[in-house]
Amino acid sequence: MKKMSILSILTTAALSLTTGLIFAQNNLYSSLTIPLSLRENATHVVRLRDTKIEVDDDYSMVVKEKVIITLLSNDAGSYSYLFSYDDKFRTTKKMEGRLYDAAGQLIRESGKSDIVAVSTDSDGELTQRKTKYLHLPNATFPFTVEFYLETKQEQFFLLPSFEIQHFGEAVEEARFHLITPANYGLRWKANNTALQLQSTLEKAEKHWTATVKNLPAPQKESYTPFFSRLYAEISLAPDRVKMEDNMGDMRDWSTTGAFYYNLNNNRDALSPAMQATVQQLTAAARTNREKIAALYTYLQQNYRYVSIQLGIGGIQTLPASFVEQKKYGDCKALTNYMKAMLKVVGIPAYQALIYGDDEEFPALSEDFSRPLFNHVVLYIPGEDMWLECTSQQAPLGYLGGFTAGHPSLLLTPEGGKLVQAPLPPADANQRHMRLLIDIDAEGNGKVGTQVHYSGLLHDMYRYCSVEKDAAKRDATFSKSLGVSVKDYQKLAFNADPNAPLASIVADYETRNYAKVSGKRLFIPVNKIKPFDLALPVDSLRQHPLQFTEANIIRDTVVFKVPAGYKVENAPAPTHISAEFVEYDLSIGPLVNQEIVAVRTVQHKPLLAQPEQYQDIRKVLLNIKKADGAQIVLVKDSSP
Repeated sequence: MKKMSILSILTTAALSLTTGLIFAQNNLYSSLTIPLSLRENATHVVRLRDTKIEVDDDYSMVVKEKVIITLLSNDAGSYSYLFSYDDKFRTTKKMEGRLYDAAGQLIRESGKSDIVAVSTDSDGELTQRKTKYLHLPNATFPFTVEFYLETKQEQFFLLPSFEIQHFGEAVEEARFHLITPANYGLRWKANNTALQLQSTLEKAEKHWTATVKNLPAPQKESYTPFFSRLYAEISLAPDRVKMEDNMGDMRDWSTTGAFYYNLNNNRDALSPAMQATVQQLTAAARTNREKIAALYTYLQQNYRYVSIQLGIGGIQTLPASFVEQKKYGDCKALTNYMKAMLKVVGIPAYQALIYGDDEEFPALSEDFSRPLFNHVVLYIPGEDMWLECTSQQAPLGYLGGFTAGHPSLLLTPEGGKLVQAPLPPADANQRHMRLLIDIDAEGNGKVGTQVHYSGLLHDMYRYCSVEKDAAKRDATFSKSLGVSVKDYQKLAFNADPNAPLASIVADYETRNYAKVSGKRLFIPVNKIKPFDLALPVDSLRQHPLQFTEANIIRDTVVFKVPAGYKVENAPAPTHISAEFVEYDLSIGPLVNQEIVAVRTVQHKPLLAQPEQYQDIRKVLLNIKKADGAQIVLVKDSSP
């Protein structure tokens, strides 16, 4: 074999490098071609998102979307998945993907075996829906995925939004194209963007288009008020819809509510036997409230929740006769069944569409009716009472954190009414905790705990009181303590069946609660359930900051300290006040080897502008510092 000279090797290497650079510059799939301005703050870059929607006169649509995304870090791992689903009205026509390395070289193409179809039927769900997903992972970042998805929807009441950009997402180019019949009624609303849809008329079709290019990534920021961390989108809504033989006018909330009302009307007939049972259950009741309480208890004790998505079951309830016979139903069916029982005793009630989520929900506009709801509750106007009909534990008239304070659409005979479900005031959401911590000379502690929760703070512990999995229940309690538990001598949960109240009694041991240093003992005052509201360093805050928590915390900690120790230093009383929080801490003297510390924290809702961020962060740092105070004990060496 002929030996290559050093010059030949260098020349070949240079040519290879040049060829590679030229290839990279023309390669949409290469991470090397991403401008630095699009890398900043980005976890991923959308190289291209091309969405095309074609709506026809038969109230059906075809959606075609091609997306090319370069994932820069593991934080973007979810974008290596493509999801779809099939049901009675929707069919996935094509689903495919390709995976590229950092240089844009094709690693592999997906095949049919890569598409996983999962039926969601289970003991807790009956549905015709099958979820499909395609996953193209790669061990080394950055890498690029290309997905193509084509679906056909026979009937629909929501049009896909033009999702322009999310937090942590840079966009090289995104195109949106909606084609409708010329006379098709369409409304749209821009959210967090100045971008507008452009429309043109071509023969019998109307074309709606929008394009964006080179959008830097908005940085992910803590406590932003946007729903689902969505940064920018254009929402679309049809004026009219058709579901099977049901036509609906969706141009405002009144007509939207009327569509849902008519779809679910006259499905509340109970058998004569069940009507007799209802009369019997309420015979001794003296007021409407007592009648409601009797029937709600009966519902909770005899019927269970099952998610049902059959036919148009996603928006139309199964008849009350189904629930009567099967003893189960989804949120719509159980709500309708409770409404049916109330109807027998002459108490009017309205179904109420609502979005359920413990952390976030969409902000609905009065002037733009787009029904983003996933749950149904019941409203009784005569008592101004809301009922969660899917819960077998919720007390009468209580909406938990899943729906409290969320916008809701009442379905009345006169049409829909957009209202807000009630949110308990701060003084209804309280925690009262009393701790007795017996600390030995090695710093270990025996802890006796009594905690009382009310309002929205009690939700988690109500469900712990009926949780059959002891390990899961114990873990729920332990994860928020702030200390490791060596052993539980006692852990008991109790919930009031008639009020939003829950209590916990716990006795356990924890190692190294206090730190021993020579003849001194350093005791953290609030090591158990410390103040945990904090903001990261963010000198370039871009978005408003929102705190939604509203509650009052009152904790009393009694430290029993080892004999032979006296107080060398104790924190002075602390009071910190701000628009969104009140913090107080006081520590008493050593009496009979016991020290009592009392902490009170009141959280208040806040919506602040970016320029207020640093001041708010400083307040939280001051509280964190105060909350981390220690009592210093020293061995008494006096004879």
